[in-house]
Amino acid sequence: MYFNTTDNVLKVFNGSSFQTIDTLTTGISSGNVPVFTSGVADDDFLRVNGTSIEGRSASEVLSDIGAGTGDMSDLVDDTSPQLGGNLDVNGNSIVSASNANISITPNGSGKVIIDGLSHPTSDGSNGQAIVTNGSGTLSFGNPGGGSFLGDSGGGLGDIIRVHENELNTSITVATNTNGLCAGSLTVASGATLTVNGTLVIV
Repeated sequence: MYFNTTDNVLKVFNGSSFQTIDTLTTGISSGNVPVFTSGVADDDFLRVNGTSIEGRSASEVLSDIGAGTGDMSDLVDDTSPQLGGNLDVNGNSIVSASNANISITPNGSGKVIIDGLSHPTSDGSNGQAIVTNGSGTLSFGNPGGGSFLGDSGGGLGDIIRVHENELNTSITVATNTNGLCAGSLTVASGATLTVNGTLVIV
């Protein structure tokens, strides 16, 4: 219930809209105070019922407005919520309680896209690492093998670069760049070697 100071009317919510009860011209008096025909308890809301006014508890008001039957009074009432637009955290964080994990699981063949990078949806093999194809897709692959043998440091010495003879991660030699491979090279199944620049095999 509220008093409209512009129109000088007292209005009460009847379950669907606010209805005018009486016109107040000089303030509340015995002649314009609404009559309650049913019991009103502390903390009750008021509802116009025909020509009378009755008290309604909070639970009755929720029932009157259809809470739980299509309208929500709390987000937990919706067990399968769907966003109608982008979710703006407004400077806040997505957190969990009681040390719980935060799971992000797309449906079917969907991917988890974070800042334009498509992440793998299944685990790799032992020893593998996440690698990129240079086009925004991440996957599990074997890290490039190789090591230096011989002297170390900034001076001259006998240094040998040892690398694998099978390429098992897709790579691209970009335009205006050079690639060098020593010995024979085999491209593993599922991997690709794209040369837009220069590749020398010695």
